[in-house]
Amino acid sequence: MSRRIAAKHRSPHQRDSHHSLTHQGRYSHSRRKPTYFHDTPRNYAKPIDPSRRSTLDHTIHRTHIIVGLIVAIAACVLTVRACKGTSQEDQSQTPSTETQQEVTTTAAELQQQYSTDIRDTLFSLSGTPCDSSFWSSVAYGRLTQAIGSVEDDGAYLGIVLIDINSGTTITYNQDMEAYPASSIKGPYVTSLYEQLVESGSLGVDDLYNLSYDIIINSDNIAYANARETYDNDAFEEWLEGAGVSAGAYDDIETYSSIYYPTTSPRQLVTMWLYTYDYIMQDTAAGGILSGIYANRETSAIKDALEDSYLTWSKAGWYPSYDGSYSAPATVDAGIVWSDSGPYIVAVMSTIANDMDELTPIFAVLDEAHDQLVSQDSDLTETLGTFKGNPSKQTEFQHETGLF
Repeated sequence: MSRRIAAKHRSPHQRDSHHSLTHQGRYSHSRRKPTYFHDTPRNYAKPIDPSRRSTLDHTIHRTHIIVGLIVAIAACVLTVRACKGTSQEDQSQTPSTETQQEVTTTAAELQQQYSTDIRDTLFSLSGTPCDSSFWSSVAYGRLTQAIGSVEDDGAYLGIVLIDINSGTTITYNQDMEAYPASSIKGPYVTSLYEQLVESGSLGVDDLYNLSYDIIINSDNIAYANARETYDNDAFEEWLEGAGVSAGAYDDIETYSSIYYPTTSPRQLVTMWLYTYDYIMQDTAAGGILSGIYANRETSAIKDALEDSYLTWSKAGWYPSYDGSYSAPATVDAGIVWSDSGPYIVAVMSTIANDMDELTPIFAVLDEAHDQLVSQDSDLTETLGTFKGNPSKQTEFQHETGLF
């Protein structure tokens, strides 16, 4: 941390000038000759009275002894202090082997200790028989560093990633409750397609323009209009079918009635698993919806991975508290079609409206996914894709233990 020190004193040059003037004023005059407490100058050549010589000799002898003892004692004291100071200086400049080992160990284990701490408290991994090797992988180290970078700035993160084919799941603070911002618009629009369009209650063309504005442009007015027009019934029924918990609310009816309900990463991923299940049914409406998701404008997932994979998601962001239910947030959740297999991912944070802060998290999560999947090639076909099979989805949910 930088510190500012106020320059309140004269510069060295000014101080030197001041002292020079003082020196000149004090010593420029001639010095006085020494005087004695005698009326006349002392005659140093005059012989000493013999009667006083004996007394003087004894006095001088005692004086010499006393002075000699004092000098000897002072010399011993100074020698001891000098030796002690040298010893302390040597100790401070040359740490013992034990101290050197302790410092080296602390530096070497700092990152690993941090990783261990957050793993024990917030990380979990399931669905693969090779869990232990992941904790010592480079991907895991990079993930903890990316999370630490965000949290060092005072923000909080919640993460869930699930590999579709294998059921491998990695989570971090998955039940963190946060403001979802516009990320909740994605699941809401999906519910309209699956509940209303697929049932024939609403034409796909009637919903296209509205869903385009809500997903691609993240238009708040269009979202509010959709809520007013289609109410909450379709969304509530869809959430119940997905198995989404009520989370911070008493029931799913209350959750579905709030435009931007407090949400956790676990809830968001559950919604996107259901979205994946719907789109993979390969209907015309589902195909249109997937195209809209692929072309959204703002997305940390897209920014991190668009050069490598097809991705579908809906992000959300908000700058600050505003006195209502709103709070600082940067969120993104969706589906990534990676070379090592598709996966669902959700990252929620209390970062204030900054996708650039979240983008590195998704980049290292993709590395972590590759690491997890590559541990065992047999995992790629463990569960298979859902493709609208409810029993397969139930099996998947039971296998991951997430829901």
